[in-house]
Amino acid sequence: MIYLRHIAYQNLCKMIGNLDRRIVLKEYTTSQNDYGELEQTWTTTATIWAWVRYGAGNERMIANKETVVGDCIFTIRYRTGVTERTKVVFDSTDYDIQHIAQIGRRKYLELTARKIV
Repeated sequence: MIYLRHIAYQNLCKMIGNLDRRIVLKEYTTSQNDYGELEQTWTTTATIWAWVRYGAGNERMIANKETVVGDCIFTIRYRTGVTERTKVVFDSTDYDIQHIAQIGRRKYLELTARKIV
């Protein structure tokens, strides 16, 4: 049992070294402007390190328009408040989170996200 924990710890330590890209997490918020009107904007909640891996890309018809769709997996340290409504910005490109998986016991989060160009 101790041997298995040691292997798991070594794998997590290797993953920490892969967190070499900066990403921005944004939340959609509603605020009131000077005129009392409600405005909805994307607000930056965190700028963090991530391990970025690219998935397969393909083309789809969206609103009668051929659109390129690219999947990306972002692995980040565990943090609360990350949901499917959170947006990831990486290399000035917006990604919508499709799925969130927890790795380890609150060690990391794996965000599967989609870029639509």
